[in-house]
Amino acid sequence: MTLLTRSCALGALMLLAGYLSGAVLQNDPAFMHWPLPVRLTVIVFALAVAVVWLLVHLFVRDQD
Repeated sequence: MTLLTRSCALGALMLLAGYLSGAVLQNDPAFMHWPLPVRLTVIVFALAVAVVWLLVHLFVRDQD
């Protein structure tokens, strides 16, 4: 598995975890109906994933 595939899979799992934790906390899967603090939590998950993905691709060399 290449570095790109691993980091994309990890990013997708992090985003899914953020969304699902928000959905469980709100008992409502409709993202736009959630209160602002919960929406911001999911957005912070997404930003953290984007930053980690960018750092991996800029500074880690693929060993495959």
